[in-house]
Amino acid sequence: MARLEYDRAVRVIVIALLAAAVASPAGAVSGTSGYFETPSKNIICGYFTGAGVSTLLECGVASGLVPPAPKPQEGCLAVDPAANRVRLNSTGRTYGFCAGDVGVLAMQGRATVLSYGSTWHRGPYRCSSATVGLTCKNSSGHGFFLSRQSWRSF
Repeated sequence: MARLEYDRAVRVIVIALLAAAVASPAGAVSGTSGYFETPSKNIICGYFTGAGVSTLLECGVASGLVPPAPKPQEGCLAVDPAANRVRLNSTGRTYGFCAGDVGVLAMQGRATVLSYGSTWHRGPYRCSSATVGLTCKNSSGHGFFLSRQSWRSF
């Protein structure tokens, strides 16, 4: 149990140091991010873009993805696959990834609410919120549908 707590503390410190480096004027990366969540607060998304950062949309389901997100083909070395989140680049298909943190789910209850029946649009992404779930797609027409019960990519 103590080892688990130690590992979590180390992760928190590393994430804080990385965030400080990115936020610093001397940091090599500058970018833009924005977050939104569905009215149920169960689906949370983050949009990231900027100099040195590939445009990316990451969305997660706090109650978990059913089935879990696909594992990355290259595998995960130091961290686990993010089973409750998926990512979408500006073109191409939805994919699973490795992560050692909660990512966008950390914004649960604090992100801007995308009301049911509303659409969010930034850069190459368009997401539509409905009572049945959230549908997002990129400029190449690929994307995903997320809900509490299930998810699928297209």
